[in-house]
Amino acid sequence: MARAPRLRTLAVAATAALAVLVPVAAAAAAAPADDVVSELVAGVRVDADGSLRVTETQRYDFGRTPNADLRRTLRIRVPFDADQDEVFTVTNVRASVDGRSVPVSRDDSDGLAALTVDLDRPLTGRHTLRWDYDVQGAVRRTSDGLEVSWPVVQGLSTPVRSARVNLSAPAVSWAVCFAGGAGSTMPCTAAQLGESSAPVFVQQGLDSGERMTIVAGLPTASAVRPDQRLDQRWSLRTAFSLTPLTIGLLVGLVALAGLSVLALWWTRGRDTGAPKDGQEDGYRPLVAEPDGRTRFAPPEGIRPGQMGTLVDERADVVDIVATVLDLAMRGLLVIEEGGRPSRHRGPQWLIHRTGAATDDLAPYERAVLDLLFDSGSRDVVSLPEIAGAPSERLDAVRDQLYADVHARGWFHHRPDAVRSRWTTAGAALALVGVVLTVVLAITTELGLVGLAVVLAGGVLAWGGDLAPSRTGKGSALLARLRDLRRYLATADGSDLPENHRAELAARFLPYAVVFGLEDRWAETFAASGRPGAPDAGLEWFRAPEDWHRIDVPDSLDAFVAALSNAISPGRRLRI
Repeated sequence: MARAPRLRTLAVAATAALAVLVPVAAAAAAAPADDVVSELVAGVRVDADGSLRVTETQRYDFGRTPNADLRRTLRIRVPFDADQDEVFTVTNVRASVDGRSVPVSRDDSDGLAALTVDLDRPLTGRHTLRWDYDVQGAVRRTSDGLEVSWPVVQGLSTPVRSARVNLSAPAVSWAVCFAGGAGSTMPCTAAQLGESSAPVFVQQGLDSGERMTIVAGLPTASAVRPDQRLDQRWSLRTAFSLTPLTIGLLVGLVALAGLSVLALWWTRGRDTGAPKDGQEDGYRPLVAEPDGRTRFAPPEGIRPGQMGTLVDERADVVDIVATVLDLAMRGLLVIEEGGRPSRHRGPQWLIHRTGAATDDLAPYERAVLDLLFDSGSRDVVSLPEIAGAPSERLDAVRDQLYADVHARGWFHHRPDAVRSRWTTAGAALALVGVVLTVVLAITTELGLVGLAVVLAGGVLAWGGDLAPSRTGKGSALLARLRDLRRYLATADGSDLPENHRAELAARFLPYAVVFGLEDRWAETFAASGRPGAPDAGLEWFRAPEDWHRIDVPDSLDAFVAALSNAISPGRRLRI
């Protein structure tokens, strides 16, 4: 006797039915309305290797309308679970009409094998149509043994009045049959399991496109070998699966990239003779002149723009702003604070060129003057005019700064060139990783490996910041600059000669700006003013009539911020 199917069997049958509903309906629409299969008899033999040998004979009534178009479909891929498809291989497809072989054309797409019988002439009336084909993948292993499942009647474009299927398989232990439309779990008219273990399945009446699915159980010890084939269905989750292999490759590739960056830095990016953090106790950047005056003497006469580039290996906007202040302190420029257009807006700023000799200017300082004064076409400039300057002029300043620190022997190579090579290599590797990610995600479950290459490229690009290396000369100077920073950060000006305190504090300002310490030295400079008495201005700074020297901190902060915004967004240096 037939035994009741398990719930999983029902679910498999329903899912398989749903997978072919739309294509089958389309095929059914192609047949004339009066075509019908009056009787269908099929035999299914299960071989030891799990293959099914299917023979199907149809008593086909073409009616009175000539028809030369015979079509059907066989499912070859259906969803099995959330991540996998069950795949069937249909081979050796043959067809005959009234005992005469006819050619069959086939088109596989969307999980279906679409079969078309190529008739040499339209047919009417009753004829015998026979199909023969083999199926691999229809025998699956279950917790109770083996299970054979195949929709023998499927994909027909005509109704079927009566269908009978005989199953030949060793030691069938149970059998069940489903009939109806897609998703139907209605049992067939009959599913009989006789003493010979040769099940017979019968169904009376199937509409066009409906199916008849037979399911039979075999014992685990059966001579039949299960041949179910499951293919992973593509999805983002499966394409980027977290498996021991993908996690290992991800971690390994990123670690390899990190070690590569470390190796490159160790062999090429380290400074020669890396300095200690300050080497001279009691350091003061001051020199006593023979005439009794005290002069500011930065290490090796370095200028603010050069200092900023040497310290952080970048030509920042703050280095350019400090250079402008330094040029003003040296008498080449005058900074003018104008009135406020409204109480809600900051002061208007002008920068004047004094016409002082420029013989001792470094190339990058000349480039700064070109940036400000449009290559010498004007002697006064407002900050909005600087903001409208072509970007090529700012690039020229940075280019000259990098060339300067390299030419002075402070770096083995230009910092920007070394950084660019690393960044370009990292970007190229990341781009390769993106392409590899797409390819691997589409074709395999190793999408994370491609992402690892992208991350490796990012690590290499990030390593560009570590690439510039200072020479022994540059490292020694950096140590002295750290002493200078420590002095600017801790001194309060009390050690400066009182009669030269304002002058020296002003000379410190451009260097303090680079280090972000301008406020304390602006306060020191402001303290040298006369209380309550307005200052007409300074040699390097012009101000409104009611301006006092005690306003220097506010004025300096406002000017540095306004000029930085006019040039380009920048960052302050911290070491």
